[in-house]
Amino acid sequence: MKKRTVFALLSLGWMALIFSASSVRDVPGPDLFQGQDKLMHAAVFGVLALLYARTARGEAASVRLSWALIAAVAAAAYGALDEFHQSFVPGRDASFADLAADGAGAFLAAWIHWMWDRRSGEPDSLRSSDPPFS
Repeated sequence: MKKRTVFALLSLGWMALIFSASSVRDVPGPDLFQGQDKLMHAAVFGVLALLYARTARGEAASVRLSWALIAAVAAAAYGALDEFHQSFVPGRDASFADLAADGAGAFLAAWIHWMWDRRSGEPDSLRSSDPPFS
């Protein structure tokens, strides 16, 4: 199975897990510190952005900046859809602060992934020019 297919399936599974968790009135877990929920939002959507970026990368040596940005935007957009979905769940509400945390986590994770690949990958001129999802 190709890497792109594996990461696409992992992305879909992670999206299903997010949808499932946001369908529950109260997600169980200890309250350790103030702002913990925003950190969790950032982490969850950061992972989604990483999965999207790896899907776009496929078999290429490293992720291109444009792919990382598209992955971050897509993860943040899914965060917006998730917040909209939560507005219909009894006991949950949509929050701009949660959406901001989703987007921040997505962009931070995509940037870190791109920077890591730049450090350890090929020079830009040698990278695959194949568009993502081709």
